[in-house]
Amino acid sequence: MDWMECTTTRLNPPSKTRKNLWGKRLDSSPLIATKRSSWFMVTSIFLRRGATVEIITPSWVPGKIVSCKFVRASLWTKSSRNFDQALNEKYDALLVPGGVWSSTVVRTDSSALKLIQQQKSSKRLLATVCSGTTVLINAGLTKGVPLTGSPSIRIDLENAGGNYKDQPVVSIGNLITGRSPQGRDNELWIQEIANWLNANRN
Repeated sequence: MDWMECTTTRLNPPSKTRKNLWGKRLDSSPLIATKRSSWFMVTSIFLRRGATVEIITPSWVPGKIVSCKFVRASLWTKSSRNFDQALNEKYDALLVPGGVWSSTVVRTDSSALKLIQQQKSSKRLLATVCSGTTVLINAGLTKGVPLTGSPSIRIDLENAGGNYKDQPVVSIGNLITGRSPQGRDNELWIQEIANWLNANRN
């Protein structure tokens, strides 16, 4: 079963109204390994709503990534381009999923951080979830900013000047952060992204 089949089965949009996202271009940056729940849920729903989703990885990754259930590799997926190449592209949304491995790699990749900073300053959507929110620390985007993420990274975010909120979703400007890639939290994060994209059509 290939990736497209995996991401378009089982899941239904959490919203009661299926607003479509035809023409929207999303960049999901799961890197070398990411938590499967946070990545497949969001890509599945936005693909079904008509968005184009690209998978972006570091330049040293050989064209594919692995999704994990906890720390066990469960599925390999082809990447669309690397961070260096993505710097020349314009995305309607840049999504940074959770996963400790994934966020650790992003936080130490200069091209990834530049891409995140570029997206934030462009006024186009930047969204993170769970431990993916820690990438904002290294990108210098947390000081005085209300945000959320996994409770386990609360101290890290607060030490970096962030205003941590223990709630499912925090949306401020063109930044949306989610607490968890599980259950209702994830549904609310995804719906907030869809609402933002529909409200900011160009």
